[in-house]
Amino acid sequence: MGKRPLLFTSITPVWIKGVTNYLLGKVTNNTTRCYLMDMFNGLEDAVMQEIIHVNPFRKIPQHDRIRKQDIFRQAFTLEELEHLINTPCKIHPQVKQAYIFSCFTGLRWSDVNCLRWSEIITTQLKGKKEYFIYFEQEKTEDIEYMPLSDQAVEIIKERETASTDEPNSI
Repeated sequence: MGKRPLLFTSITPVWIKGVTNYLLGKVTNNTTRCYLMDMFNGLEDAVMQEIIHVNPFRKIPQHDRIRKQDIFRQAFTLEELEHLINTPCKIHPQVKQAYIFSCFTGLRWSDVNCLRWSEIITTQLKGKKEYFIYFEQEKTEDIEYMPLSDQAVEIIKERETASTDEPNSI
C-alpha cells in the first residue's frame, strides 16, 4: 500500500488470499502462516473493539486456509561433526566454536550468542562433575535446564581458558 492507509473495508477474503500468495513467494509456508495469524488476531481485536463487524478471515473456508507444515530438520552425524571440527575455515574461531556448540546442544544462535558464565551450572553426580545450562531462551522466553554433552563441555572448557578478556560472556 506504500504510504496510503489500508481501509478495513479493503481487507476481504480475496485480498487475504492475494497477500497469502504474495507472502508464499517471499517466505516459507510456516512464516506466511505466522504473519497471517498476526493479521487474523489484529482483525479479531478490531471486531472486539467494534471497528469492524466480522473478521474477513472467518469468511474463508477451513479447507482454503494455509496450514502449518511439519519441518524435518536434519542433524549432523557425529562423524560429520568431527569432520566439520577438523576442517579449516576462514571464519573467526569463536564463531566456529559457537556453531559447533550449537550443534551439540541444539541451541539457537540467539541463545548461544548471549550465553553467560553465570548460566553454566556444575554439580557432582555419581562421583563425576556434570555440566548444565540454566537459561532463558531468547525466542520463546522459556526457562531451560539442559545437561551438556561431553563435546559441549570440551568447548565450554576451551572458552573458559580463552575468556580472560570477556569475563561475563561465553
